Amino acid sequence: MVTPLAKVETTLEDFEAFIALPENADKTFEFILGAIIEMPSNPLVSSTAMKVSLFLGMYLLENNIGHITGEAGGYIVGGERYAPDVAFITYERQPKLASAGYNLNPPNLAVEVISNGQNADAPQA
Repeated sequence: MVTPLAKVETTLEDFEAFIALPENADKTFEFILGAIIEMPSNPLVSSTAMKVSLFLGMYLLENNIGHITGEAGGYIVGGERYAPDVAFITYERQPKLASAGYNLNPPNLAVEVISNGQNADAPQA
């Protein structure tokens, strides 16, 4: 189960400073409803996401219309920061991906693999 690192509401500026800390360089975080959420390591989720990426990637090899990203390719959506397991964004929406931080535009498609049964019934933001 994914739980927020901080129970108090955090500002976007605090989130940006937190993820910039050297000890957080190799971790993936989301900023949802004022909470910093660290995305846990899960080999089964990763395997499932990679299968989705494989098929989407094969499609994009034949139809060069956009970018595909994994959980390290975060996106800004409505001021929040999300790190979908797999995402797609058209070249039209964002010709070049961000080289650091989060992509400025929401993806056209986002895939989030449910990591366990408890999350399946969790309320969605």
